[in-house]
Amino acid sequence: MGSLSCFTPERNASEAASSCAAILWTINHAEDIRESSTDPSCCTAKYFCVTQVAQRGHANKSDVEPCLAGLLKVYDGDLRNLYGPPEQLHNGLKQLQEQLTRPNNPVLTRYLVAAIYLERRLRKRGDLMRRLGEGLEAARRQVDYFGENHPNVISNLAGLYADTVSTLTPRIMVQGNREYLEQPANAEMIRTLLLAAIRSISLWREAGGSRWKLLFNRRQILAAADRLLKERSFV
Repeated sequence: MGSLSCFTPERNASEAASSCAAILWTINHAEDIRESSTDPSCCTAKYFCVTQVAQRGHANKSDVEPCLAGLLKVYDGDLRNLYGPPEQLHNGLKQLQEQLTRPNNPVLTRYLVAAIYLERRLRKRGDLMRRLGEGLEAARRQVDYFGENHPNVISNLAGLYADTVSTLTPRIMVQGNREYLEQPANAEMIRTLLLAAIRSISLWREAGGSRWKLLFNRRQILAAADRLLKERSFV
């Protein structure tokens, strides 16, 4: 997506774990939005946010901000500059641990699998990649004027998702309280968070991430996540 491919392919275990956690984090945010609000910090936080949006009709600003930052900022090789302080990924890392040790959230797993598949399909569509790049550049200019969480910015990012990722199959179907899901502002926030999830997956893939590595390198990823949680900083 625009600067989607400007990532270094080599990453240490800590950064890979953080990138993977960010995926779960943003997806959870999108999921919470549809179910309640949006909990972007991995399965727990992300679910918390998406659940908040979906069930309560709103999302916590502090949960959404890291997701929006990860989508709108230009990646310079430093995850701290992209997502903010390490504490921003705390919930994502915790959820990552749970999903790799005792997964009990099949809905989250389904979203993640679908998002990973869509990101791979997206990479093969040069026309959509160009559209995403142009759209993100336009959104960054808007942010300079309005700020990241402004309704105009969210609306345009949601439209960008609809014009690009939503044209691919399978589409991610978000479940939640119908009353909140039908509200335009909630629907737009969900689409924006899903777009942020796709961006996080791209970062994760560029860091060497893959579905197979989640299975066969699970022990190393868990160790890295545990170390990050204890140190509260990227290594």
